[in-house]
Amino acid sequence: MKKVLAFFLTAIIIISAFAFNSFAADGLTINDANYPAEIVEGNTFSIRGEIRSDNTISKVTCSVTNSAGSVEFSKTAYPDASTFDIHTVDTYMTFSKLSAGNYTYKITASDKNNSNAVLLKKDFNVVKAQGLTLSNANYPTVLYKGEKFTLYGNVNSDRNISTVTMSVTTASGKACFSYTGKPGTKSYNINNVSYLLDFSTLDVGEYIYKITASDSVQKNVVLLQKKFTVEIRHTAEADLDTVNWDAIDLSVWNDVVSWSKIAQNTDAVILRIGYRGTVNRAIKEDTKFLENYKNATEQSLPVGCYFFSNALNAEEAIEEADFVVNRLKSNGCKLDMPVYIDMETEAQTDLSANACTEIANAFCRRIKELGYYPGVYCSSWFAGNEIYYSELADFTFWIAEYNPTCSFAGSYGMWQYSKTGTVPGIDGNVDLDKCYRDYPKFIKANNLNGYEPAVKDSFALKNDAEISDNIIYNIMPEMTADEFTNKYITLTGSAKVSFTNLKESLVRTGSELTVTYSDSTTQKYTVSVLYDIDGNGSANATDALLTLKASVGAFSPTSAQKYSADVNKDGKIDSLDALAILKYSVQ
Repeated sequence: MKKVLAFFLTAIIIISAFAFNSFAADGLTINDANYPAEIVEGNTFSIRGEIRSDNTISKVTCSVTNSAGSVEFSKTAYPDASTFDIHTVDTYMTFSKLSAGNYTYKITASDKNNSNAVLLKKDFNVVKAQGLTLSNANYPTVLYKGEKFTLYGNVNSDRNISTVTMSVTTASGKACFSYTGKPGTKSYNINNVSYLLDFSTLDVGEYIYKITASDSVQKNVVLLQKKFTVEIRHTAEADLDTVNWDAIDLSVWNDVVSWSKIAQNTDAVILRIGYRGTVNRAIKEDTKFLENYKNATEQSLPVGCYFFSNALNAEEAIEEADFVVNRLKSNGCKLDMPVYIDMETEAQTDLSANACTEIANAFCRRIKELGYYPGVYCSSWFAGNEIYYSELADFTFWIAEYNPTCSFAGSYGMWQYSKTGTVPGIDGNVDLDKCYRDYPKFIKANNLNGYEPAVKDSFALKNDAEISDNIIYNIMPEMTADEFTNKYITLTGSAKVSFTNLKESLVRTGSELTVTYSDSTTQKYTVSVLYDIDGNGSANATDALLTLKASVGAFSPTSAQKYSADVNKDGKIDSLDALAILKYSVQ
């Protein structure tokens, strides 16, 4: 009986340990997690769960792989917090795109003690559907007020589809907007009418996005119903003061003839520092960057830079960011304006919004990690359709739109409003920009972009020297002013010291020391040299005699002389001090 009981206890312990390890890893845990078991082909699935750690969570990856081990879709987030809500990446987990088959849903996380720890790993099936289905669909989870959202998805049926309705209501059911299409076909692409559902008009609150469809047999089938929220988010520009500057951006293609004229008509300049080629994909420096940087800074113009990116993944974006910072540091370039990733290539527009967001995020995070102020340059169309702007709101935006006004609903600090402008000092067309944020003030105040904290003027004593009542004491005899400074004084910034009342070059009791600071402040001290009562900078029999006289009231020492005579530091002058001075003088 005991053996049976022991066996079951061991089994319970092993099973419990296995269950725990599948949901926890040395401080990393996942709570309230769900996962699919079986999904009808074309249907969506909303993931949930909260990851927690005693440390800062650096990375979380949710992925789905097929039976061959290939990744169907994946999303990596960088929480930089002790908790992370899995549902925030729900929109990227496009279960509706999966065809019938066997799959694995997996969650891994990292903190300082764990690297890619597996918190959840579950197999599930996707089975064939009949009748009305929805495939390749996306939906919002969190939007920020004024942000657009582009919808995707295909409604399919083995019969002609009569109606498809896409709607947004408040959580209480109040209608916000909707659109009903009448395809009369067996397939209907939601993206074709996505522009008719303007999410940027929604106020802060909780909403429901819903898709229903009908065919000749099924009526008003709910194919998708998801809750989402609209929030106000703190943006990178919120920390900066507002300005209204005229700016330009330049590269090797611009013909500059007079920087003095440019400076008279321009408040800031953004320079191309480099680019990635489209054929061999090699990274190269703009051959005019250093020349333009030198000339612009000589005119006291605030300077920033941009890299023309052709990155197709996060790794290439990091490579581009490292190139930028290496070039800036190796050439001693300080920037007053941001470091931008320029995203506009055809290869990038062919990527998914998720992939483009990962590229911009990777570049900006790396730039920030290296101590620089990052930003994203792109067109207003690209910002609204090719990236998830809300995931990049921690970084400043520079939006290109060649219209009388910028229609981009998100926050931005610069607007490129023309590519055919003219500026005195430049032959030919030049890009014209408006800058709305005082980047130089923020960058310098926070020691970014190559700026370092200003070294403050300071004066301090080292070794055994002390100060009391503006008297510097415990100074050994027989020291020149330079030796005194080297041994006892620490100066930072532009603080300087000078001496008066020396005995030839020796510091003596009664010498005056003056500290001068860059703001014209001065401090004055009297020096007390140990054993040196008579003020000649040395110890001798006269000093011992004066100390003995002071001990019996026959001599009244100054404050500095008292520190010199009190050799044993007992707070009084007596014959023991006189004897110590005499012994020191004959050594």
